[in-house]
Amino acid sequence: MNNELKEKNKSASIRHSSGQVMLMTTVVISATLLAATTLAGVLMISQLRQTANVEQSTRGIFAADAGLEYELYRFYQDKCSESSPSLANEAVVETQVSGGEGTNVVIRSQGSYGRAIRAFSLNLGPLSQSICD
Repeated sequence: MNNELKEKNKSASIRHSSGQVMLMTTVVISATLLAATTLAGVLMISQLRQTANVEQSTRGIFAADAGLEYELYRFYQDKCSESSPSLANEAVVETQVSGGEGTNVVIRSQGSYGRAIRAFSLNLGPLSQSICD
């Protein structure tokens, strides 16, 4: 009879432990899923920021290129007009031409959009005549 009582207690103890193991397994799986979801969210936010940075950088590059093209047009076609370029995509471009007759002519163009600033520089070499004829 004593053995039967021990068997019943042992059986009840195992069933009770079995419930604890199931509870612990559920907690561990839930914690793992929560960590994976949090990591996925952080990575998604990082990718969205990178996408925004790429867009700003691209607009800055295109603005700098447009400024360089604008100054080349002014240099070869529209001699020394005083207008400044304006862009439709809200980017800002600043250009600078330095040098002159007998010296290297350098055109610098800086385009910016948002936090991105991109620049180009073009060296035309020494000129045999004045820029503005």
